[in-house]
Amino acid sequence: MASERVQQKQRAGRNRTLTLSEEDAQNCGAKLCRISRPASIADIENKTINQDLLDVLEWLPAGCARSPVH
Repeated sequence: MASERVQQKQRAGRNRTLTLSEEDAQNCGAKLCRISRPASIADIENKTINQDLLDVLEWLPAGCARSPVH
């Protein structure tokens, strides 16, 4: 299987990043999206943004993402 040949990135112990197999990516593919410009709620509703949050934060609609309350 091709996904078994992919070397997994070493992640920090508390990292919760999900890694999909090729089969999972194909099954979920219709809901995966990438954004490279400001997005509306309609652009991302019911979708999974397949990017680093810090890379796309400025393009998310106002109020879509917020800092956690400490």
